[in-house]
Amino acid sequence: YSEKAPEEAVKHSWTQLARGLCGQWNVFAVDLFDEPHGTTWAGTDRSVNWHAASQRLGNHIHSLCSHWLIMVQGARSVSWETGSWYEMTPGENLMGVHEAPVRLTDMSKLVYTPHVAPPSEHMIDAYKASNFPDNMAAVWGRRFGFVSQLTGQALVMGRFGGLLADDHDADFQQAMIGWLSTHQRGYFYDCFNANPTSGGLLHKDWSRLRAEKV
Repeated sequence: YSEKAPEEAVKHSWTQLARGLCGQWNVFAVDLFDEPHGTTWAGTDRSVNWHAASQRLGNHIHSLCSHWLIMVQGARSVSWETGSWYEMTPGENLMGVHEAPVRLTDMSKLVYTPHVAPPSEHMIDAYKASNFPDNMAAVWGRRFGFVSQLTGQALVMGRFGGLLADDHDADFQQAMIGWLSTHQRGYFYDCFNANPTSGGLLHKDWSRLRAEKV
């Protein structure tokens, strides 16, 4: 969504990826856009309407590789939402699904995949609350937890994790694991490799697991 990366160029990139990787046994899903900053879920402005773009891109990819799952993250803001959108971390806001669910030609391949960043990366108001982390179940339920019940589509946590730099990060991760277990949702942990932002399950030598995370 810029003059440097118009949608037609994005579609061309997906065309090349689909043609090259559709036959690979271990490529099973594509995440259309990572934490789409500056977008709304819907609205009249095509240049920032992530809901409409996800449908166009998802159907384009399926026209080339029909068996791939199409993963759709949340937008940063919702055009009809009141309040402060900036209190959410990038990719977790799926509240727009109430008004505008994603419709693909093959709905069996649609997966909603919110991202939730940890306190060590994005310190939002919810993480500062006096009842943190007990407040997070209601927060996550409001922002994305309703999606499967409302739409019948799968919801998989596309990314959570963190450095475990302090008790705040540890409390966040324990709360998320509890929420995922209670609601029987799958997830991708961020991340496997050593990473300065979110840590990783491995040490920098790539041979030893970080015991505190395991």
